[in-house]
Amino acid sequence: LELFIVRSDAAKEEIMARLLREFQVDGVVYHDAKTCPHNSNTRYGLPQRLKEKTGVPFIIIYGDLNDLRCFSEEQAKTNIEAFIEQLGPARAVGG
Repeated sequence: LELFIVRSDAAKEEIMARLLREFQVDGVVYHDAKTCPHNSNTRYGLPQRLKEKTGVPFIIIYGDLNDLRCFSEEQAKTNIEAFIEQLGPARAVGG
């Protein structure tokens, strides 16, 4: 058993691509922790590479694990609502 967070970017990319296909994921929400970049899987272009590889769209929500000043609830809500709309009407209602 290995922790995902300590894997190489290539391994993370392969694992994520497999899971996106296996579970037929419609979109991915990433959290970018400002003060803990090692726990953010948005480094080195992973979301962009996965979108190119799988076609699955993504959104990055910026915030932090400890410092709430780095997070805007209203901005996150607005961005997530827009992302859901981009996924299409059938996906937005879970269909």
